[in-house]
Amino acid sequence: MTTSGARRLVAAGLTLQAIAAAWLAVIASPTLAYPHLVPPYALAGAGRAPFFAPIARMVIDFAPPALRGVASGTSNGLRQLGTVLGAPGCSVMDHRIVSSEYPLKT
Repeated sequence: MTTSGARRLVAAGLTLQAIAAAWLAVIASPTLAYPHLVPPYALAGAGRAPFFAPIARMVIDFAPPALRGVASGTSNGLRQLGTVLGAPGCSVMDHRIVSSEYPLKT
């Protein structure tokens, strides 16, 4: 795969994820039923597929041959770190937004 082909795939994947995020932002509400969340989450998942494989290949191709193993390991490690820190970070942000808009009544 050429670099321009990989760039197109990455751009397409990120575009799908951005559309899914915007869709969720528009429909989100405390009373939203779960089935309404499935299509935007499916779209976001479909956007991840053309993103992760080409981006890993682009990282490896960018590195000098002697450092390709280091580049691959660093890329995978940072991706995992983003997953580990991103999910709780989004949860904290969501909690703060929801708790400020809908305080507990005592």
